[in-house]
Amino acid sequence: MREQYRSEDFVERDLAADPMEQFARWFRQVAVGGVLHEP
Repeated sequence: MREQYRSEDFVERDLAADPMEQFARWFRQVAVGGVLHEP
């Protein structure tokens, strides 16, 4: 069975120019939200 992992749309203009900054944003979202889905 497939699980829905995306809760928001992926919009390129919302991405950070620096990949490390983007990773930090996503990491903060998971850390604050407390929910991590393992594939």
